[in-house]
Amino acid sequence: MTDAGTAERADPVGIGQVRRWLEEGARVALYIRHAERPPIADDDPTFGAALVLTPAGERSALALGGALRGSVASVRLMASPMERTRRTARLIGDGAGAVGTPVEDATAIGVGNVFTDTDGAHGEMQRVGVMDYMLAYLATGEAAYARPVHEATRLALEWIHQAATAPFTLCCGHDLMIAAALAGLELARFRADNWIPYLTGMALVERGGGWRHYWFV
Repeated sequence: MTDAGTAERADPVGIGQVRRWLEEGARVALYIRHAERPPIADDDPTFGAALVLTPAGERSALALGGALRGSVASVRLMASPMERTRRTARLIGDGAGAVGTPVEDATAIGVGNVFTDTDGAHGEMQRVGVMDYMLAYLATGEAAYARPVHEATRLALEWIHQAATAPFTLCCGHDLMIAAALAGLELARFRADNWIPYLTGMALVERGGGWRHYWFV
């Protein structure tokens, strides 16, 4: 487990709890997977960099933000520099009432958080299968062309702790990166039949000078 804060191994928290934390004056960051997108082509080495959200994904992202409207005094919106993550952050921010707040590119929570060589990782996924690659990585903590899970977790969380300068910070990223952080903190484990859903991930809460981490669904 990373030492970058404390993991709370309790039932997952939802958006209602996030709202309560904000209303109590806590500093909160959400590190979540983007909203629903179309399928990524198996032969796409960019991992779907140009994919947009589906109409259902657009609606769900806006609704998630809407559940926070009125509880957010100041917002920072961060996203992996891909179209679907940036659009998700934009819609959540708009729903929360932060219209006009810029979405900042955050490569630290992009695919480079886990992959040390994206071309090599893509090739290995083609060889063994995408889901098999991801599940083996989470189970063993290591994979070809990837940082160890514990290292990827530490890097992501330390970066988010530093970036979370607003009362509410949204960090929108990708499934494997967030699944790795949840596994690294032993908060959640995923299988092929319960893969990390869209718009779920981790809630990071800072009160009294220390960070606590929760599985967010």
